[in-house]
Amino acid sequence: MKFGPRKPSLKRSISAMTTGRAKRTVKRAINPYYGKKGMGWINNPKKALYNKIYHKTTFSVIPTIGDIKKASKTKPTTVAAETSSSKLNKTIETSSSKKWGCWQVVLLLFLWPLILLVWIPYAIYQYACVDEDTVNN
Repeated sequence: MKFGPRKPSLKRSISAMTTGRAKRTVKRAINPYYGKKGMGWINNPKKALYNKIYHKTTFSVIPTIGDIKKASKTKPTTVAAETSSSKLNKTIETSSSKKWGCWQVVLLLFLWPLILLVWIPYAIYQYACVDEDTVNN
């Protein structure tokens, strides 16, 4: 069994996207369960077990387009709240814009000292102006 990074192959990835598209479409039309989650365990359990272990012990060097799309989408989560009569399922949208990313933290780390360098002298100046006004009155 392989451990570590998977070696990317552009030729194989293009071949997987283009070859067999019509074949998969025909199989889906004939068998409604074709391509559904968990069907590999029913059709070929040995291969499904190998693939599960392989994907747990290795990692991709290049992020796929699917991973990028998954990261950018908002995922709805369901929360079950019990009431006196029945359970209610509420869908809560988690927005990726509310989460702090690395670039936002880095930006904050660089801007925070600059903000303090501008704000502290301004606050001292304002405090000095207020003191002068109270002394003059």
